[in-house]
Amino acid sequence: MLTVRPRPKGTVCNGIETLSEAGIRFVYFSDMPEPQTVAFGHQLGLWSDWNCCISLRDLPPIRMHPDGEHTPRISIDGASSHPSDSVPRPRLPHGINAIRKHIEEADDVPLRVSMFCESDVPSIRSMMGILQVKLLSGTSINTVQKIASHAWLEISGPFV
Repeated sequence: MLTVRPRPKGTVCNGIETLSEAGIRFVYFSDMPEPQTVAFGHQLGLWSDWNCCISLRDLPPIRMHPDGEHTPRISIDGASSHPSDSVPRPRLPHGINAIRKHIEEADDVPLRVSMFCESDVPSIRSMMGILQVKLLSGTSINTVQKIASHAWLEISGPFV
């Protein structure tokens, strides 16, 4: 059996470090599940510890048994979200609507995360919109439009 693991090109890692030194935060959006996204993000030099990655895919709704028991949600990687799980996990939102709600009602952790997993083009656009609005709030609309039209840079391509 042979396994192959993609590695980022060295120039990408150097570029991310240069951006960071210039005060520009690099954000990585991946269509992969969380474990693969975090592993690749770690190789890119991104912080990959507690609360480092948020899924942009909505969780399925919680179902209740007729007797009122909670039916645990099972994620793609097989992890359960049952309240009695023995290993405490961070309670980060899943999906764009949950992220918006979390920012409004809890804290700004989703704005500080550098990795987003299980994303697609519409969810990436929505998250970029959230980041633009929330990070530039308090600035006049004209200034925001001028900054946003010049400052948001997207880079895509082969990182392996």
